[in-house]
Amino acid sequence: MRMRRKNNLDARLLACSDYFIGRLFRSGEVETADFNKIFGNENPVWLEIGCGKGGFINQAAKIYENKNFLAIEKSENVIVTAAEGSVSGKIPNIRYIIGLAEYMERIIPPCSIERIFLNFSCPFPKKQHEKRRLTHKLYLDIYKKLLKPNGEIKFKTDNANFFEYSLKSFSENGFRIQNVTRDLHNGGISGNIITGRDVPRLLGEGTPSGVIGGISPASRPVSTSGSAKRATTLSLQFAEGELAAVITEYEQFFTERGFKINYFEAFANF
Repeated sequence: MRMRRKNNLDARLLACSDYFIGRLFRSGEVETADFNKIFGNENPVWLEIGCGKGGFINQAAKIYENKNFLAIEKSENVIVTAAEGSVSGKIPNIRYIIGLAEYMERIIPPCSIERIFLNFSCPFPKKQHEKRRLTHKLYLDIYKKLLKPNGEIKFKTDNANFFEYSLKSFSENGFRIQNVTRDLHNGGISGNIITGRDVPRLLGEGTPSGVIGGISPASRPVSTSGSAKRATTLSLQFAEGELAAVITEYEQFFTERGFKINYFEAFANF
């Protein structure tokens, strides 16, 4: 079901026009972005793909004033809320792209992104939609071109099957996997490095619960009380000063209902 078009959408987008740097769809020409000119500095650029209503990107940009944030979202109906949050918060270090991630190379220069965030991306569970997943090889090849050497990707999902698929996909496509957990807010993060050879074992049954090595059983609802508050507290304890501590709207929704949050980091070794 399609979302109903918001009232006065065009006027609302126009009011946020200073925050938009382009539109990316199948047709239409766009200029390659000059981030130093756009942001007025040479700070590193961090990219969120699928920013939704901007809960993450607006929080993160306030915390990390010395980073530049770029967000892409295909729906005008959704991204307008994110941009309005940036305007009302007077956040200078954010810019937005309206469009499809598969065309990012047309506007984002190669080797220009220090970090990518994939927060609760659509898992597209049907096999025939596999190529739409943001962790499919087609997208990973794009990320390789956009990331700086040793750039990283931070991945979060509540979907256990999508987590397993993504972990395997990143590993098989040359990324170094680190800090893997099936229970971000209660298991913490391990510092162990995982190689491609480890992935089949880690995805198998009979491994110990907790963080790598050994991934806990698939995420499922559990009985909780005050889980959102507890999740925020625990996240800040193990990730103080890190963006893992930023609780997104989806994250709060899922933790309140007892779902575990799956998380890993992937580093570009090319």
